[in-house]
Amino acid sequence: MLGSSETTAEILPSSRYVKSGGSLRLSCRVYLGEAGPDEEYRQNAVVHWFHGQRLLDPAVDGVGVSGGGGGGGVGDGDGGGGVGGGTARGKKKSRLSMGSEVKSELHGWLRLDGVTPYDSGNYTCVPSYAIPAWTEVHVLHGEAESDKKKASKRSFFSSSICLIFNRGEPGRSS
Repeated sequence: MLGSSETTAEILPSSRYVKSGGSLRLSCRVYLGEAGPDEEYRQNAVVHWFHGQRLLDPAVDGVGVSGGGGGGGVGDGDGGGGVGGGTARGKKKSRLSMGSEVKSELHGWLRLDGVTPYDSGNYTCVPSYAIPAWTEVHVLHGEAESDKKKASKRSFFSSSICLIFNRGEPGRSS
């Protein structure tokens, strides 16, 4: 079996831009070395996906999964609050699908349709016995393609301000 010191997940690029209402597709790949995976790894390997700190899980939301293992979506039941879109009593189709497969490498994927501003944020893939990878997703509200860099700079600036103000003073509890 492979150890995490030998394997690292990869999602490229490290930042994604998608228009509101569009589809997001993420792919997570793990190189498994020259020898490839053993049979136990092939049968048991999975890729878990997180949006922020929230595990995307098919058992909770009842979304489709393909491949040998891995993910699905957590919905709030009302379509708001992020990934999932709610599947309460089967009335609404989930916006999220994901899956994984093991060949010479472990490959996990995630697809999210009808992207909303709530879907912005950090997406992390956590594969079996490998170091996780993450990407930042930015939902554009009709911004032109040339405005992507400006949006990225605004995001960095506002994140930096939040870090400064949330840091607090040494010795004081918040």
